[in-house]
Amino acid sequence: MSTNTNTGAPDQVDVRGPRFAAWVTTAVIVATLVVSALSEVAAAVILGLQAVVFAVGAWRGARQHPYGLIFQRLVAPRLGPVTEKEPVPPLKFAQLVGLVFAIVGVIGFAAGTPLLGLIATGFALVAAFLNAAFGICLGCQIYPLVARYRRAPSPA
Repeated sequence: MSTNTNTGAPDQVDVRGPRFAAWVTTAVIVATLVVSALSEVAAAVILGLQAVVFAVGAWRGARQHPYGLIFQRLVAPRLGPVTEKEPVPPLKFAQLVGLVFAIVGVIGFAAGTPLLGLIATGFALVAAFLNAAFGICLGCQIYPLVARYRRAPSPA
């Protein structure tokens, strides 16, 4: 359910959901890096699956994000009431940034350029871990700068 109303208030979600998603993402990315030592193809597959998760998050937002759905159905009911919320658009942008890193990583691993795959995956790991452990969403921090340069809709 969206909290966006005719007043222009931004859609917001419980901050614990994106942090849960960041923990799961961190685990998947660590698995990718560990597996990459054994098989670049397997690393590309794991990171490719994470790229799909990022794509869903960037397109559909936190409420439809696969890890967000797990949080909503299995974790949130066991927690206390929501005490802090955050806006959805920066989270979607952060997922888009993660998607870009994941695509570059998949290309690196799949093309036989493991250093590229490792570097891109490493950047994604840093971003996911910072969000999970410290609540620092790098994509969310960059979002206002990017949003400022988007073209404003022309008056009709």
